[in-house]
Amino acid sequence: MVIAPRKSGFFGVAFFTLCLLLVLQFIPVGRAIMADRYTYLPYIGLAFLLGSGIDHLLRRTAKHDRSWILLTAATGLILLPLTRSQADVWQNTSTLFQPVIEQYPKSPDPYAILGSWYGKRSVREGRPQLLDSAGMVLSQGVRAGAASGPLFEAMGTYYGSQGRTDSALVYFSRAVAMGPVTGQLLHNRATARLETDPAGASADLTRAIAIGHSAVGESYVLRSKANYRLRLFNEAYQDADAAITRYHIERGESYMMRALSLFELGRRDESKKDALTTLKLDPNNVQAARLMESGILSELPGLRASALRSAHRTFAPR
Repeated sequence: MVIAPRKSGFFGVAFFTLCLLLVLQFIPVGRAIMADRYTYLPYIGLAFLLGSGIDHLLRRTAKHDRSWILLTAATGLILLPLTRSQADVWQNTSTLFQPVIEQYPKSPDPYAILGSWYGKRSVREGRPQLLDSAGMVLSQGVRAGAASGPLFEAMGTYYGSQGRTDSALVYFSRAVAMGPVTGQLLHNRATARLETDPAGASADLTRAIAIGHSAVGESYVLRSKANYRLRLFNEAYQDADAAITRYHIERGESYMMRALSLFELGRRDESKKDALTTLKLDPNNVQAARLMESGILSELPGLRASALRSAHRTFAPR
């Protein structure tokens, strides 16, 4: 079947354009606008256009068919080893971005992407040593003078996973200053500043909840702790309750925060009920056990300090 050149040209361009329009984010979400994978299917239209053009030329120059065939075959032979070489580069994130780092040592994105990849693999595969690789890559980027919000956020996440909350806070703050500011970034900074600056942590979490992210329920749990430290017991109760009832964060930690807040509000029976639920979910929770055994809870000040010192720290990777 022979398709007229104009029709084949229109089909190729239309296929490319329509397929691309479906994924062309007029309102960008994150960094997905940079994802070249969205062009894989649309390129079929351009390939069809190219193939139709070559077919049209062959039909118009029939006496040179052999020359065109040889030229096409030679082009394929040249592209074959280049394609094979590029396939080796695309084996994984490390083989892809290490050459980019070598060629563009001050570009922050390769360091942030590669460092986050090592961090996520460490969690997923249970290999703590990969965190060392993440730290090395991220530190290399900072030393090279690379600077961006995502790079600093990844650096803060690394330090947070190492328990170095002071350094984590420095880099999270630098990430917030440079942007883009996401709900997860604000949640992570709040985690780092909870013990030293609960008011600041509460403010960050309020913004994180307003912006939204994939673990908003965790932000409610963390803001409950911040508000409890600020002696805003009603707000602490409301946050813990929202985490449990609206976001189904049914860990011993969230029930424990609600129990402590309820006690401070004078709702002793409900407090004991939540303490009992905490023990069912986490039998080794010392604070809940002491809360149940204390009767009139005369040891509450000590419990409060102990419970907040054992705050659940989660620095979520990007």
